[in-house]
Amino acid sequence: MRVIVRGPRLVVRDTPGCFWLFGLWFVAGGVLATAMPFVATNAHELAWWERLLSAGLGLGVAGAGVYVLAEAPAIRAEFDRERDRARVVTRGLLRRTELEIRCSDVTLVELREERDSDGDATYLIRLRLRDGRAVPLQSRPMYGRTWAEARAAPLREFFGPRAG
Repeated sequence: MRVIVRGPRLVVRDTPGCFWLFGLWFVAGGVLATAMPFVATNAHELAWWERLLSAGLGLGVAGAGVYVLAEAPAIRAEFDRERDRARVVTRGLLRRTELEIRCSDVTLVELREERDSDGDATYLIRLRLRDGRAVPLQSRPMYGRTWAEARAAPLREFFGPRAG
């Protein structure tokens, strides 16, 4: 996550590149596992059920990769305090959403603590709006409270005391 402040403008970009690489690795491995029983030099030695099993496993692995890619969209948020406008664009594999709000509608820069499967703390930065909606600025929670606080601090300073 990257936070850039230039006077009355603030830009937040979150690009989960590691998740994208991880997902693409699974997609590539799944496609390879699906194709191998049909293109290998000894493909004629395989029984039909061996080919089916390999293709099924490959499709499952590729599907897991597509799921990882779909669940890790990129988020770009632009805030302009002078014009009291903000735009949050979320671009993922399957969908693109765009949210337009007013900067004055932000009431809180929230650092939401969650727990992973091992019980370790993870943090997600999001904005709380006057109407109660939460706007995430990250697609995936991250480890390290210090890291998250360092990214939330310029946001809190930008939005002022009302967002503390």
